[in-house]
Amino acid sequence: MDDEIKPFEKWDDSKPTQSLKWYHNYNAVKHDRENEFSKATLLSVIEALAGLAILLKAQYGENLPFWKELVGGFFVFNTTPNWEIEDQYIPPFLNEEWEQIKIEL
Repeated sequence: MDDEIKPFEKWDDSKPTQSLKWYHNYNAVKHDRENEFSKATLLSVIEALAGLAILLKAQYGENLPFWKELVGGFFVFNTTPNWEIEDQYIPPFLNEEWEQIKIEL
């Protein structure tokens, strides 16, 4: 294994759960633990956590209050897309709730 972990590199949207080995392994173990337990590997867990970190960063960015303390110290991203503001989720500020607003386009 090289130093880079790319959990979504082999993503194929025509077979999404089968094309991601770590996700396929997770499902196999979840649904048939007795026969598939050998697929519960540390590498699959690491790739799944890396996938989660990628999704969190893609969805919310790294300016969340908890990012650096809880997630950012474990992962280093070599490349990051530059999302337009309208393509990002903006989390609520500390001690505030989400509220629905209607935007007329």
